[in-house]
Amino acid sequence: MNSTRSKRVLGTHTCVPHIQKKRGFFANYSRSPMLEQNLGWLPPALLCTGNRQVVRAAPKILNLQDSFQVDIEAKDFGLNDGRIALALGTYRNRVGVIPLAIFESQMGMDASQIIVREMIANSSLHYSTNPLVKFDADSIYLIRVGTSAGVRSRDDVDKGTAAKIGDLLISEGAIGMSFAIIQSLCGVFETNVRYALNKWKSMGGLTTQDGKFFLIKSAGTISDALEKSAVERRLGCKRGLCFSKASLYAESNESDFERLKTDYGVIMTEMEQLMIGFERELFSIKEGLPVSQGMVCAAIGEIPYGNSFPDNENEIKKAETAKENMLKIAADALVRLIYKLK
Repeated sequence: MNSTRSKRVLGTHTCVPHIQKKRGFFANYSRSPMLEQNLGWLPPALLCTGNRQVVRAAPKILNLQDSFQVDIEAKDFGLNDGRIALALGTYRNRVGVIPLAIFESQMGMDASQIIVREMIANSSLHYSTNPLVKFDADSIYLIRVGTSAGVRSRDDVDKGTAAKIGDLLISEGAIGMSFAIIQSLCGVFETNVRYALNKWKSMGGLTTQDGKFFLIKSAGTISDALEKSAVERRLGCKRGLCFSKASLYAESNESDFERLKTDYGVIMTEMEQLMIGFERELFSIKEGLPVSQGMVCAAIGEIPYGNSFPDNENEIKKAETAKENMLKIAADALVRLIYKLK
């Protein structure tokens, strides 16, 4: 376990560091065998969501074995339960079984930076589900499972190819702009967007061809694994670029989003992946830690030429079904990745 990563984290905002320091937690809680085996570290298979309700519901949807709402149990034991929900368990499908953590990143890029950095820093490539079963992963695999609006153009809608409510959308990367990223790169006093983009490129980072936005690519292995998992479950999906917005209310200007579709090929919009990818890049550049990130979203809105959120019972049902399916294909994808299946 690599404790030097803690230097990359300011403060403690989750229950995980508190559990690592309190060994009595393991002795008194036989319900957490994986925590006991791994001294409070998280596994290399992570699902990340902006909604704590997903964390609470996921163990039942995925039929996790030995599932454990870590923050709730930490609080019951008298420890600091942190600011987010965290569940842990083992996921089994017909291919294999893996240790799996599901955590809440909170909404927006600013909050996600704090939480995602802390969770990656407290994850281990080497993990045991019991004394006889050990995993040696080649990467920390982090998949964001979230909700998004499908981004459309008039031409898409007319042809019937537009993303719609209930679709599963797999991200091949995210573009966007974040002041949190600018401050992380340039410090407090340098607020020039062009300077920040050039500094990012000097570090090996990517931008869109016109230089307007940061560009973070999803790991191709994750996107492929998500698509294969969807196919195996006979679920349709669409793959494409995501726009991570800093403001939810940016959606009010629908013409901007149609331009994102026509000019950049964006098929979805949400609020976190750009920052998750940025943190992944920093860990790889500064720590040499292999981290892979990707995303699958349930489309719960359609912009433009639709609504940002479900508008009737039929749309609500489609959105809820898609939310469950995204969890299932994400967990299946993590099995493929940990077991190195093609």
